[in-house]
Amino acid sequence: MSWPSNTLWLVDGYNVLHACLLKQREVQWWQPAYQQLVCTWLRAFAAQNAVRVVFDSSATRTRWTPADDVLDVRHTADADEFLVQTVALEAPLRPVCIVTADRALADRSRARGANWQRPWTFRDTISNASPPSTVRVNDNPSAL
Repeated sequence: MSWPSNTLWLVDGYNVLHACLLKQREVQWWQPAYQQLVCTWLRAFAAQNAVRVVFDSSATRTRWTPADDVLDVRHTADADEFLVQTVALEAPLRPVCIVTADRALADRSRARGANWQRPWTFRDTISNASPPSTVRVNDNPSAL
């Protein structure tokens, strides 16, 4: 499928992390280094497309935020609700595509006007389809 250039790509951050980037069940996947892994993977695509990545995040959880404006990264207590509300606001204005493996979230978003791509389909859509080899992730929390 060809996507209009003004499409807003809404990425369910931790869902995509688990579906596409983690090769095994990793411990402490909520650490900022894993948020960075998702964002680094999306960076080239985001340079030419509107991409908003949303991570579930409690007030006590450490957050990673990019140092530039290439990606719109959001942290919220309820990423699913934030994504659905964003679809409701944006879909009347421009095409929106939600990227998630969460069927319930996809259904709620589609009911509000979004298109849906599963993470592994999205992986084939973006130009840098495989995770960058330069990103190092360490499960040792003291090292993060």
